[in-house]
Amino acid sequence: MLSKLAAIQRAISWIVAHIEEGFGAIAISAICLLIFVQIILREADLPMAWMEETAVYLYVAFAFIVAAVATRQRGHLVVEVLPLLIRKKLALDIIHFSLQLLSLLLVGLFAYLSYHYMIYSWGLPGYAPASRFHLGIPKSFLFIGALLMTGHYLAIVIKDAAKLKRQHPQPRR
Repeated sequence: MLSKLAAIQRAISWIVAHIEEGFGAIAISAICLLIFVQIILREADLPMAWMEETAVYLYVAFAFIVAAVATRQRGHLVVEVLPLLIRKKLALDIIHFSLQLLSLLLVGLFAYLSYHYMIYSWGLPGYAPASRFHLGIPKSFLFIGALLMTGHYLAIVIKDAAKLKRQHPQPRR
């Protein structure tokens, strides 16, 4: 049963990773293209403000997707001084697990708050001046990025808990 759950988790993780990286690549390519075309059009006295505005919104989306990728790759919270100060492997593993758990709680709280902010933003009648995008769109990326980061931290905490239990089993009485 656990092996099937682990296989499902690996498959979902693989799919999400490729979607994140694909969206990131498409977003950064679109940003570069929009800005390049905007520069050329500006030199020809044909500036289009919607291109610049769209590039900014794509950059916001890109930033939160890349934050989720960094979370999945454990690039956010790395404490390199601890192994130099703490020599006991068990204490070091517990501290690392605790930091990941704290990160999960904080990012989960951010996801909860950004969800309510997103819902509130979609209820407002605001639109971007040039592109006419609803202002709920860029604010939705806060929630999407936070949700992805929460899922990644949850997977990390589960893996670290299993690793901690496997590497430091409790002595039998």
